[in-house]
Amino acid sequence: MSRTQYFEKLDVWRLSIRLIKQGYGLSDKLPKSETYCLADQLRRASVSVALNIAEGRAADTDAEFRRFLGFSLKSAVEVAAAARICEELKLLEADEVERLGQLCDELEAKLRTFRRKLSTKSANPRGRVRRQA
Repeated sequence: MSRTQYFEKLDVWRLSIRLIKQGYGLSDKLPKSETYCLADQLRRASVSVALNIAEGRAADTDAEFRRFLGFSLKSAVEVAAAARICEELKLLEADEVERLGQLCDELEAKLRTFRRKLSTKSANPRGRVRRQA
């Protein structure tokens, strides 16, 4: 594994891949009329979570990495919101949306914890430390 792929060792990365799979699975269930609206948004937001984790992992500082994790966090919330909208419009079943929401909640909690750890490590004069979230 190359140095640029260290993000793959992060728990938040692995969870984000699960989120993509679930998000894509649900988007496939949406009617064709939603291909360029809710389905596309659900897919883009779920992919954004993973891409921001990867991009942030390549950051030069913990503060910059924290900023990218914040983008991931916001995208995870966006996934949950898009799914909830689909449920409200009767495009997806409540139990499917609930499962996706639980994964988003788990990912949100881990992202927040990881960001806090990076913030604490940034206060350390030795510089940045990358630990598994």
